Amino acid sequence: MASPQRRRLLSGQPSRESLERIIRERPYVAQLIQTQILYDMADFLETMTEDMSQLRAEFKDSRPQGHVGYVPVEVTEQETILRPQNQPTMPWRRMTIINDGEDLVWIYTTPRRVGEFQLEKTPIPPGQDYEVDLRFPLIDEVILKCDSGETATVRIIPVV
Repeated sequence: MASPQRRRLLSGQPSRESLERIIRERPYVAQLIQTQILYDMADFLETMTEDMSQLRAEFKDSRPQGHVGYVPVEVTEQETILRPQNQPTMPWRRMTIINDGEDLVWIYTTPRRVGEFQLEKTPIPPGQDYEVDLRFPLIDEVILKCDSGETATVRIIPVV
């Protein structure tokens, strides 16, 4: 019986006078309202805490660690593949590739998480550089190749 009466009393926007009358007649209603408000606030704070934790983790992932060096690579017509097994600083968040050789170099990469990012096969002419910046450490495979019969030396400057 209390349930239909409660719905009727609290449906719509009750006026201040009707709320005061209900609270005087049924003091437990005020406690119920206060309890519900506290539960709503606790739920809101829990959601905010989870969101802040996620933002903190994303911010931490977006800051470079500052490990910068350069990796010299000899490139031929055979694919040269850089992976964490032969590049311990991978995955990288950013890299600049400088073609110091005499011939064109082709580059492409695949991501650590499939489907998020894939660099199209891109040519780097002699004396030119090419930069990839993902802001997050997602570059964990770089593939370099020259055209048939050509060779080049490139410097890769990664940022971890």
